Amino acid sequence: SYSVKEFINECCRQINFKIEWEGKGLNEKAILVGNKRKEFIIVDKKYFRPLEVDYLRGDNTKARKVLNFKPKYSFKKLISEMLKEDMKIAKAEYAIKKLD
Repeated sequence: SYSVKEFINECCRQINFKIEWEGKGLNEKAILVGNKRKEFIIVDKKYFRPLEVDYLRGDNTKARKVLNFKPKYSFKKLISEMLKEDMKIAKAEYAIKKLD
């Protein structure tokens, strides 16, 4: 299992964004490092799930044994695929805005 912070760190690593985390809890934020350090990601309480349990984790043992299931994607590969698709969408939106 991975945290949202680990997900963000891996995304930034894959697109070569250097970030540093500052603060704790609700005051934690990712700072984009470069010529000008600026806030890149902030924690916002409105996106917290109500009554969230501390830890959720699926167990695919039965699917592996009974169905011979094997995952196709690792954490890093999943993020890579997600970023690739998001970049396609972003490029298309950028092209459309240039036409306006």
